[in-house]
Amino acid sequence: MTFGPLRSLVLSINQAVLGVPATVIRPAPENAPIATTVIWVVEPVGDGQPYGTDLRRGDPRLVMAIAKADVPTLPRGTLIEAPDVAGGSNATWLVDGFDRVLADQWRAIVKLSN
Repeated sequence: MTFGPLRSLVLSINQAVLGVPATVIRPAPENAPIATTVIWVVEPVGDGQPYGTDLRRGDPRLVMAIAKADVPTLPRGTLIEAPDVAGGSNATWLVDGFDRVLADQWRAIVKLSN
């Protein structure tokens, strides 16, 4: 038994319930805007710090989950226009790296674009 269809269903439900509308603009030559829905992933602030070490500055990483079905490639430098909360105003985010890459979604680390 494969879980692919079930995983796709769960991802689409999560996007519908937790997602915010977004526009993805990849670098040229694939720079046609893609309308999609992204999910903000909550990352723990102190995650990854070895036990017993002194406290360090703990900035939360901003991570977006983006469906590969909507956005098949997501290179660094891609711009994403999306609100940081549902119903908020759009901001422009820059893909700075990846938290992880799953079979059906990107987990992109983003920062505000200047």
